[in-house]
Amino acid sequence: MFYKQCAAVYMLLERGEKYFFLKRRNTGYMDGFYGLPAGKIDKNEDALTAALRELKEETGLSVDKENLKLCHVMHRQESPENPTDTWIDMFFRITSWTGEPENKEKHKAEEGIWLDYRANREKIVPAVYHVLEQIENETLISAYGWRKSASGT
Repeated sequence: MFYKQCAAVYMLLERGEKYFFLKRRNTGYMDGFYGLPAGKIDKNEDALTAALRELKEETGLSVDKENLKLCHVMHRQESPENPTDTWIDMFFRITSWTGEPENKEKHKAEEGIWLDYRANREKIVPAVYHVLEQIENETLISAYGWRKSASGT
C-alpha cells in the first residue's frame, strides 16, 4: 500500500487565556470551525520557514525565527476511511510579535478572532482542540484520529 506522509505547521498566538483563531471557509476541511493560523510545508521548505511564511500570509504578522517555540507535535490520521494519508503537525507558540494579527486570507477565512478555547469547544476544529488540551497538560507529542489495531494499540 502506498503511504503518504504530509507535514504542516500551526502557530499559537497567545494573549492571556485566549488564542488567535481563524474561522475556516471555502477550504473543504472543517469549514465553519475555528482553527489556528496554519499550513502545509512546501517542497524544499523547512518547518520554521513554513511557519513564518504561513503566519505572514494568514495574519500579516512578521516574527523572528527565534520567537517560534515548538510546543507540540501531533501524528494525525486524517480519517480511518483514508488510512494512507497521515500528517505530522508541528505547533509553535509565538512568544513575541509586533502589530495586531488579522485575517489576511478572506477567501479562506471568514474572520480572525481571539477566543478562549475552553469556552468554545464546539466551535474549534477537534484536532486543534485536542492539541490545546495536550499543551495545557505539557504533553509534547500525541496521536490523533488513529484507528485501533487488532491488538488494541
